[in-house]
Amino acid sequence: TEFIKKIKEPREINTQLVKAQLLRRISDRWVGFKLSEEIQKYFQNLNLSAGRVQTPVLGWILEKEKKIKQKHYLINVGLQEKNLYFYSEDEKLIKNLKEKFKNKELEVEIEISQLREETINPLPPYDTSNLLKDANNFFRFDAQTTMKLAQDLFEQGLITYHRTDSVFISEFGRNVAYEYLERKNLINLIYKRSWGEAGTHEGIRPTKPLDIQDLIESLVFEPKNLTKKHLQLYGLIFNRFLSSQTKVSIGEKARIKIKLHSLIKESEEFIRIIEENHLKFFRNIRIVDLKQGKFLVETLKIKKVPKEYHYLQGDIIDLMKQKGLGRPSTYSNIIQTLIERKYVLSRSGYLIPTSWGEKIYKYLIKKYKELVSEDFTIKLEEEMDLVAENKKDYQKILDKTFKHIFKK
Repeated sequence: TEFIKKIKEPREINTQLVKAQLLRRISDRWVGFKLSEEIQKYFQNLNLSAGRVQTPVLGWILEKEKKIKQKHYLINVGLQEKNLYFYSEDEKLIKNLKEKFKNKELEVEIEISQLREETINPLPPYDTSNLLKDANNFFRFDAQTTMKLAQDLFEQGLITYHRTDSVFISEFGRNVAYEYLERKNLINLIYKRSWGEAGTHEGIRPTKPLDIQDLIESLVFEPKNLTKKHLQLYGLIFNRFLSSQTKVSIGEKARIKIKLHSLIKESEEFIRIIEENHLKFFRNIRIVDLKQGKFLVETLKIKKVPKEYHYLQGDIIDLMKQKGLGRPSTYSNIIQTLIERKYVLSRSGYLIPTSWGEKIYKYLIKKYKELVSEDFTIKLEEEMDLVAENKKDYQKILDKTFKHIFKK
């Protein structure tokens, strides 16, 4: 009842969507209350909590920790002011590389073949998960910081709503890109795209045809409480959006084979840009600048490193989206709760599990595996989607969920 009261225009309510949201809220509380009460009682600590999505996510972070203990050699080869990287577990090979380098006999052979032109398509505008991921990767903003900055930008009328899983852009939004490009004499680059069907919200985009420099200049006449971080995030949103409304780019791609002793790396890479177009605003490819031939290795650095590294917050958000756990409005809250409960630590954006988090997870898995498994959560999320599509009765699902949780 309280949830429905908060909606200002009942006549516009999507009834099935409301039922799906009610199902999500109620099931979350049932699971959360039951598990939280259990661990608070068992561990004699009222600051503990567990949840339908929170606990499987903690499990991913703990599972990654096991893989981090496995190590291999990172081989850093320097030549012609460039660095190339190889990996190996072969101790004998490492010894041979060091010996050849010492005798100035170690060479890298680069072969470039199958050159061809290829179209490079722009990425869609941001939805919540991809914004959180890129802000973490580019600026090391944690999820909570990104959502707070986005909230500020939204409240000041600079961007559209930032909690969305849609990338759709309205006609008005497409015209924002058109206005900007026209004003900058770049109208030849325009290529309007809607990026799918309309939903509850648009993708995350600027509301005005202003890039960062325009925005900074506008602050002289209309001051806003914006920090460097606000501007960084706004620039990311603006550039990705503008790229999504401009022509495809063209690059030259090649097959590159690199050989170091018995180590061989093969890949297909772009080696130059022919037509920049959307890449002028957002680079979603890398350019590999290498020459063909045999080259003497100038520097050699070898060290043991983990085969895998801790998850970044952006990685976890990406996983939640891929696996269908949580929603855009909850991604940052889930990670923040794990940090606040001291189940994980955040170090430079990396999520590191604590012994406390491991204890809680092991206890829950041992006693309530059926409630904290990915399968249970994913199945429930799928049923919520079916309710939203009017293909299932939410009351029947609630009844079944209640019996499953409380064994009644």
